[in-house]
Amino acid sequence: MTVIRRTSSELPGSEALNGLPSLLSLHDARGALRTGRLALRAPFLILYAMLIAEAFLRVCAPQPLLPRYITRTPWGVRGNIPGADYRQSTAEASVAIHINQQGMRADRDFPEAKPPGVCRIAMVGDSFFAGYELDLPDTIAAGIENRMRADGFRVEALNFAVSGFGTAEELRTYQSYARRFAPDFVLQEWDRSDFDDNLRADLWRLQDGALVDASPTYLPSVALQDWLNRSAIYRFVAANSQLYGMVREKVGLAARNLAIQGDALISAWRSFLAHGPTGAPPAADASAHEALNDPRRGVSQAEIDLAGALMRKFKAEAAADNVGYLILDNPYQTSRVTFVSTVQALPPDVLQSLPVLSPVAAFREAARPDVKLFYEKGDGHYSPLAVRIILDQLVPRLEADHRFDDCRSRR
Repeated sequence: MTVIRRTSSELPGSEALNGLPSLLSLHDARGALRTGRLALRAPFLILYAMLIAEAFLRVCAPQPLLPRYITRTPWGVRGNIPGADYRQSTAEASVAIHINQQGMRADRDFPEAKPPGVCRIAMVGDSFFAGYELDLPDTIAAGIENRMRADGFRVEALNFAVSGFGTAEELRTYQSYARRFAPDFVLQEWDRSDFDDNLRADLWRLQDGALVDASPTYLPSVALQDWLNRSAIYRFVAANSQLYGMVREKVGLAARNLAIQGDALISAWRSFLAHGPTGAPPAADASAHEALNDPRRGVSQAEIDLAGALMRKFKAEAAADNVGYLILDNPYQTSRVTFVSTVQALPPDVLQSLPVLSPVAAFREAARPDVKLFYEKGDGHYSPLAVRIILDQLVPRLEADHRFDDCRSRR
């Protein structure tokens, strides 16, 4: 039998086989071209989808725009960006926020040297004291100045409040900054969120019952914010995009919840190290206090002890400076007509040692189902009515303090 051997060029369809590599190359080139076109279109498609989502939110589900412009300070905690101007807008309020060159919410700067015959009140707190969702004349700081001046007192209220602050950051701000302005009185805001804020900040810890320095800084996400704020595009989006505002709030809430869970683990670990597996002090948590209006609900004993120690230290530092000190208790709202004083979670002996003004009873008296003391379509800050109720309680307390005698006009 004769075997016939043929080369590939002699086989049937050899022309097609010989051209196959070039066809494959052409197919690959076309595929790469399509991929490149999709890659070029992707940013535009994403931008288009974001614009559609932005339009949908604005028309069908308006979101609050509550930007916060926070940066690092030389004393290791967060501060307002000096000179920042921005707006906060919700379905209930649209306000302009101006931060002076010293990081305070104010319409003017203050010399560090106190003018003769003037008394100063240093205010430290979080966004409630900063006056978020309120025009400047409706804030507590402006109300103190206006009412006390109308009563013949020459006063200046210096607002050092920063969104997100707890007692620990407020104390650090007073120690390193606010006292430079020679205040006669320091007004510290207390809020329920201070319990976990203080533990998470880890600026101070309790060791064998004594408050000790733990960390020189607490600057959560500040480096990222500083980097983003260098971009004019980012600042525009942050100030104007409801879609961005919604995503930021949801991500921030999720991060906060994770941090709170982490705080609980940290607290349990420290308790284990301090007391062993069976000697931990009892926790004042939700299982022991089921009622929604219980001030200790969901709060650990470690958080309670740390908060009390920080406020006692704050009072001692103010006394060493011969400065008056008062804690303003921010009512915790559980409905439009029910309010809780969460500072009452502190042990009775600690409370008795601290000067506390709580407007909870006045809030309850003013409350009605059709009245908003806290805004409900933003971040839940005070309404102007709530501020007026607070001032009705606060201003007489301040004016009765002997430290203001020297700045009262003689008529």
